[in-house]
Amino acid sequence: MQLVYTQETVYCEVKPQNTDNIKKKLNGGGSFNDYTPERFEEDIKKNPKVLTCGFVHGKLLYIFEFDFKCLEDRLKILVEERFLKACEGKVNIYAQQVFL
Repeated sequence: MQLVYTQETVYCEVKPQNTDNIKKKLNGGGSFNDYTPERFEEDIKKNPKVLTCGFVHGKLLYIFEFDFKCLEDRLKILVEERFLKACEGKVNIYAQQVFL
């Protein structure tokens, strides 16, 4: 394997999971905190890499990397639902979490 270093900026979201319970299933899920429709649109344009990783007792078990666009359909639904609830006064849009 050859490593190539460039000056290119790579946008990335990292979603680590850690557990001390060896029976807990690590499902690769994560959350986006304080996520707004504006940030969602920005992420669609930049298409950052998403890294999800799992740790047990602080030891790395896996790392998966994929494009943000893979989450686009699911996140769009979640962001729209949360934004509607915020407009109805049911949640504070700036204190929300969107889970994968």
